[in-house]
Amino acid sequence: MFTAIIFRFKYGQKLTKFDLMGCFLIIACVVLISVGGATSNKDDESQVINSKYLFLSVTFALVCGLLFSFNTLNVNYIIKDVKFNPDQMNYDGNMFFGAILTPLFVHEYL
Repeated sequence: MFTAIIFRFKYGQKLTKFDLMGCFLIIACVVLISVGGATSNKDDESQVINSKYLFLSVTFALVCGLLFSFNTLNVNYIIKDVKFNPDQMNYDGNMFFGAILTPLFVHEYL
């Protein structure tokens, strides 16, 4: 959703009916999850804890979406403006993630 909106304002990309409908459905789902998760018949302490987790989950989901959108903008800039080879960027990115995740994987299973 964020990517479609950012590309609309930054590059003038047209939003189709399906794009707009998708944005509306995403917003509706977030609202319904927030409203539905906040109502329960538990005691006050567990209600406060559930509300905190609900708030954190919705916040992290929105932040994740924004980060992925900015990543898409960054990749678009690197490919189109800097003229960097997309295949080489893919190889470099996978090597970087592998360099980070391999020690964590080895640590987990040793």
